[in-house]
Amino acid sequence: MNPHSTEVIDSEVDAMVSLHHKSQSPFARLALCNLAVGIFVLAITASALSGAFLFDDRPNIVENQSLRGSLVDSLRSTRPITTLSFALNYRWSGLDPVGFHWFNNCVHAAAACMLFLLVYETLKHRDFGLSAKLLPALCVAGIWSVHPLNTQAVTYLVQRGESLMGLAFFTFLWLLAKSAAAGKSAAWWLIPAFIILCVGLGSKQVMVMALPVGLLYDRVFLSNNWREVRLHRGWFWLATLILIGAAALAAIPMLIASEAGVGFQLVAVSPWEYLTTQPSVILHYFRLSLWPSPLIFDYGWPPEQKTSVVLLTSSIVLSLGIACSLSALHPKLHAWASWGFWPLATLLVLLPTSSIVPLQDLAVEHRMYVPLAFLMCLLVLSLFRLGTYLFHDKPVLVPALICLPVVCGFAAMTIRRNADYRTAIGMWEDVIAKTEKSGRENMLAGRAYSNLGEAYGEAERWDDSIRVLQLALEAGNFPVEVHGNLARAFIATHQLDSAVYHISQALEREPKSPRIRQQAGLLFVGRNDFPQAELQFRQALEFDPSDAIIMVNLAQTLLAQKKTEEAEKLFRKAITDDRTRVPATTGLIAMLAQESRFAEAEALGQTLLDQVTATPEHLDLVASVLAASGKTEQAVKLWEQAAISETPPKLVNFRLGNFYRGKGELPLAEKYYLRELNTNPECIDALNNLAGMTAQKNPQLAISYFEKVLERAPQYLQADFNIAALQANLGQTAEAIKRLEDILARQQDFLPARELLRSLQETKLAPSDADTSGNKP
Repeated sequence: MNPHSTEVIDSEVDAMVSLHHKSQSPFARLALCNLAVGIFVLAITASALSGAFLFDDRPNIVENQSLRGSLVDSLRSTRPITTLSFALNYRWSGLDPVGFHWFNNCVHAAAACMLFLLVYETLKHRDFGLSAKLLPALCVAGIWSVHPLNTQAVTYLVQRGESLMGLAFFTFLWLLAKSAAAGKSAAWWLIPAFIILCVGLGSKQVMVMALPVGLLYDRVFLSNNWREVRLHRGWFWLATLILIGAAALAAIPMLIASEAGVGFQLVAVSPWEYLTTQPSVILHYFRLSLWPSPLIFDYGWPPEQKTSVVLLTSSIVLSLGIACSLSALHPKLHAWASWGFWPLATLLVLLPTSSIVPLQDLAVEHRMYVPLAFLMCLLVLSLFRLGTYLFHDKPVLVPALICLPVVCGFAAMTIRRNADYRTAIGMWEDVIAKTEKSGRENMLAGRAYSNLGEAYGEAERWDDSIRVLQLALEAGNFPVEVHGNLARAFIATHQLDSAVYHISQALEREPKSPRIRQQAGLLFVGRNDFPQAELQFRQALEFDPSDAIIMVNLAQTLLAQKKTEEAEKLFRKAITDDRTRVPATTGLIAMLAQESRFAEAEALGQTLLDQVTATPEHLDLVASVLAASGKTEQAVKLWEQAAISETPPKLVNFRLGNFYRGKGELPLAEKYYLRELNTNPECIDALNNLAGMTAQKNPQLAISYFEKVLERAPQYLQADFNIAALQANLGQTAEAIKRLEDILARQQDFLPARELLRSLQETKLAPSDADTSGNKP
């Protein structure tokens, strides 16, 4: 046993923590504390469940076709464990972000539990001058688990790799600590530690730092000197070194081949610029550890250009590293080793992302997930150590009371921060506002504006989208994405000439982009040039043969050209390849209904409603199929479900109005027509039907409805004629004649207008024909 270890559990802590009782075993106490930590973390992170897919979530999760294939396919990546977890999540919950958030939250809760066990086990080997163990460990885990700086590693779904790696990192060190107290059975702890190391490396490559950090932990907490490290666990560290060397050799070709690997999308930042900027970034991380505000999702941190700032920040970080290294490793300073370990471990874990290898982003908050845990250990244990000096009678109570409001405050800040992740619009607006307020240049401002413009487009706020994307274009970053998003916005707003320009600009820069080719196809669809649209979609599908959305767009284009057989094959292939199936399924249902294959369409519609959460649009589509096949009563039930949603599809209430008008239930029909006009004011058919229903009992109101029809569709001659007919019935003959003459001036062969005009003219002449005065003209 290590001479520094202790098995004493302070009775004062037992009295303070209600979960503990003197009759309980240490194992039971640990289990109850772990349960409390896990429940607490899940309760706080539940605020993240409403978060949306953001930024890199789309290519790595939403559009990642490897998740749809076999589980073996998902292992062919630079982070196989992380990708495998996404694939399993996809099989469990599809592309519902709630399921992904639950998984992330559970991983974070497990990491918090392992951090608690790690700190507790560490205090058993080195007491830091503290008599209590449970309460300091609980405070460390509690503060770290709700720290707002961790929100990016937990709530930003694609960063699951960071939290999985953190869970593996803490578990690795805990197993290492347990092996030191296991004597001859140490291998039963070290073999699982080796396996966990492999899992961590498969989650994120930063796990390589478990080797130096673990060695340092072994030397500081588990051994008296390096000789003991070699004698007790030398074989383990050699095996670990061989594993990491082999993993590095295997990973390097994959990293070179994939720009997405570990963020290796290089921008115009040299290794020297990256290195000289990192001290400022590290100090920024440290400040956020103490006061986590403002938190920015995408800093776009620029290289540091001021020599004075580079020298000052580098001196601070270098001095800290040297001081911690000496205190942790120098034999004469061994008394300080347990305190120097935590900041040194922090710097070591940051080393891969804060050194000479330039990553795309110079500053990213999720990189602090594991380092933050070590900093919290230093701060909390220092606080409890100070308590033993200042409060001899209650050495644990006061530090615990100080930690409690910190936990509550950080929890409240985390809940507020999680709210920023609910929508892409909210997040990117937050990024732009905070970077502008900070006064720091955003080197990648175009990325923020481009993503905000794309988010506005998803919400069909096209004017806002175009405005913001123009700012992105001025920023000059990521021109392909910006031109592509602008083309999409101009297509949606029918500004096709502007769309042509941006499509050509994007294709000039990246002619093999399936996304841009698809935009070009949509542009030709907008021009009703379906052969050219087909060509563009086929090229897009060549560049990305597994993209189900491209298949659906190509199928729709083929349908427009009456190429039904090939369109059906594409719809069915998209349904097979894409687990969500929704766009392909709805397209195929519409096609089958158009061909009067109602039985097939109905069966497919029922399958759709059974397999996915039915949206109002799905209900409307299936109801329309049922109505077309004569199952009107069933259709009405689905339409009524769709009509009571917050955003009912267009024409749903109109269809219900038609149904009840046909049954003679005019008050109900009127109610649904008015509802349709409330959500869809341009529905002239609803206005026309309302006017027809009210013509008998309130002709003046009917005229006002027909006038509204003409405001929206001036060429709607039938509405104009109906007004004239009502005016004639009301005795407004002159107004009716004038209106009828105007109708015939626009369309001479409008027979109802010609006949009514003749009738009115004859009626108007009748009194003079009946004149009996005998006077001749």
